[in-house]
Amino acid sequence: MQLIKRFLDSGAAVNYIQVGHRQTAIEYTIAGIAKIHDANLDLLGRDPITSEMEGTMQAWVVETLLQGAYVREYHLWEKDCKAYFTAMAERNGVTMVLKAKGGQSFTELATETLVAFGVAVPMTSSPRSSRCGNASTR
Repeated sequence: MQLIKRFLDSGAAVNYIQVGHRQTAIEYTIAGIAKIHDANLDLLGRDPITSEMEGTMQAWVVETLLQGAYVREYHLWEKDCKAYFTAMAERNGVTMVLKAKGGQSFTELATETLVAFGVAVPMTSSPRSSRCGNASTR
């Protein structure tokens, strides 16, 4: 099998633009959190205890936002990979079942699937990366 690019097929460009939009949204939200932090300090008088508590709360809120964004981004990446690999398999006249087996991570499955399409993927030092054969085609 091979990865087949069609003229005017949006491919990775659309995903790249969407990632940029999500990054901008996160940066915008963090800037809003900083404004609320500053407003709270002004309102509460900037005493040392309030400043410490408000700073801790701001860091916690930003960390929570970033963790949620990471989880969302990972799930969108999984969804996009599955759709992309399925479309590429169809262009090759093959039906592909993309399902991780036996404790295999999705990253390992995606790497294995790329190899099935003939993409040269550098091997990592991870002992889990040596497993192969779970991206099945029919």
